[in-house]
Amino acid sequence: MKRLWQRLWPWLFPLGAAVGLSLLWGCPIRQLLGIGCPLCGISRALLRALRLDLAGAFALHPLWPLVLLTPPLGVWLTEKKPKAVRPFCWALLAVLLLSYALRLSLRDPSATPP
Repeated sequence: MKRLWQRLWPWLFPLGAAVGLSLLWGCPIRQLLGIGCPLCGISRALLRALRLDLAGAFALHPLWPLVLLTPPLGVWLTEKKPKAVRPFCWALLAVLLLSYALRLSLRDPSATPP
């Protein structure tokens, strides 16, 4: 049986890299197109959640808890129900895109141009 870090690595590495790069340089899509991407605000929301400002975290991005729940759920699905990984990823993408469309339609400041 693989160690925990070996099972979490494929799920945590892309998330950690994206959060780290966005904190250093900001969102590349926002810089190029002038509008935020579907994940804009998640890094700042995580930082607010770490400071226990949950209302502020949800104001920046309503799906920030998915960043915390996806790696363990992905590991569990990979080990227990491997056929469910692909539908899980598609469902996650659909939820992110629907949330993004709603945030754009409501002119959410973290998704629309400054």
